[in-house]
Amino acid sequence: ANSAQFAKDIPDLIRTLASGLSEAGGQARAAGLALVGEDGKSGAGAKLGSSAKTLGSIAENLASVAKFVTDAADDIKGVPLMGGSAKQLSGAAKSIHGTTSSLGGLADDLVGLADILGNVGQALSKLGDSLDSSGTKASGFFAAPA
Repeated sequence: ANSAQFAKDIPDLIRTLASGLSEAGGQARAAGLALVGEDGKSGAGAKLGSSAKTLGSIAENLASVAKFVTDAADDIKGVPLMGGSAKQLSGAAKSIHGTTSSLGGLADDLVGLADILGNVGQALSKLGDSLDSSGTKASGFFAAPA
């Protein structure tokens, strides 16, 4: 009796499984789309990559400022009574240079993270397609006759 009931319930079980696979496929595809964007350039990964490039530009600009401050410190250290000011400028230049290096490293890390997000997004899209396809095939096993 239990075997007969189980056999009778298999079609509903397969339909439920098929529906779940298709729904999971849609969710995976949506997550992938959020990461890569419909055009492959407008998703979260691309936005992060763009922000990283902006941060890299800021780091380059700060490097120029640090060089300018270092040059100014070098220029004024030979002026009488300006030794203390030159040391302060030199210390400021070192701080700016350290910050610049940190920002540059952060920018590089963010570019790498953006690439990873793009790869994950593409993988999720493919997974979504596969799950949806599996769900469609599974639901076809017990489709109502036309």
